[in-house]
Amino acid sequence: MTKESEDTVKRDPQTGKKRDTETGTFVAEHNEEEFVDAVEELWPDEFPTTKRVAEKVGISRRGAYNYLVKLEENEELKSRESGPSRVWIPIDE
Repeated sequence: MTKESEDTVKRDPQTGKKRDTETGTFVAEHNEEEFVDAVEELWPDEFPTTKRVAEKVGISRRGAYNYLVKLEENEELKSRESGPSRVWIPIDE
């Protein structure tokens, strides 16, 4: 984010989320690397389910799922279903 764009990003008083005041769009507060790191830190001692990754990153389960699916589509992670949960696995495993 450039200095100019940083000046236009403010916290929305109603939601508490970052919003670009010029475009009105919300700004992502997390990056994909955080999710890959969380999966790698949890694996293999714990199964990195969507819920566990969300807790580690500090985001909603749904928000984490959206990031994780994108990472799987980009072949940066893979996943397997385990009962009612999805387990995220580092790509080199």
